[in-house]
Amino acid sequence: MPGQPAPRAALAALALLALLGWAGPAAATEPSTAACEVRSLKGSAQWQQGTRQGAVQAGLAVPVGMELRTAKGARLKLHCADDSVLVMAEQSRLLVEHFEAMAGQPRMASFLLKLGLLGQKVAPVAGGHWQVRTPSAVTAVRGTEFLVEVDGRQATQVHVLSGEVAVESREPPDGSAAASEPFSSKGVQAQWRGEAGPGIVLQPGQGGVRCQQGRSCAQGRRDEAALQRLQQRLALD
Repeated sequence: MPGQPAPRAALAALALLALLGWAGPAAATEPSTAACEVRSLKGSAQWQQGTRQGAVQAGLAVPVGMELRTAKGARLKLHCADDSVLVMAEQSRLLVEHFEAMAGQPRMASFLLKLGLLGQKVAPVAGGHWQVRTPSAVTAVRGTEFLVEVDGRQATQVHVLSGEVAVESREPPDGSAAASEPFSSKGVQAQWRGEAGPGIVLQPGQGGVRCQQGRSCAQGRRDEAALQRLQQRLALD
């Protein structure tokens, strides 16, 4: 109703949108060797690709196969070729596994979050896949805002602020649909086809999903205070 304050979930979504600085989709018009670019960096970070490594600086092109590692107290913002935006919190490790984004073609993107916290604003694109894998989970999204965190025990937490995310255990106890390669997970894709699958479809306003290695994922209660703390850890200012 007019004059009433916005719901907490809506305010949280607006806060992350402002944090990521997303300005709308604009698909790439030609192939690029860079999947993303470092737009801003607070503190220090390192990159590694094969045997090569160095210090991260704003403007660094991030190709497929490069891993980024943020130091304690650091924040790093990436702008990808499809206009998606990612923010890495301190002490996080992110590997770009696969990225294809061309105008008129399905987007195919896969990232491996080995440790830490990653905030994302995924630009809506028809077709294809956007997948974030961790040591204990696989997420598949369309256009959405969501957070993924991997702790020291390699457990994964997923929170959604807008859109939908399908989440499943990377290695289910029964061994079915285990995902060891980009786009190999059958369960998360079954969710988008409306089929029964082992994954959980997470929507705004719901509690986060927690996945542990060798166990099925479970959904908990929504904790606004915990969600705000995660967003504070991604703040660039």
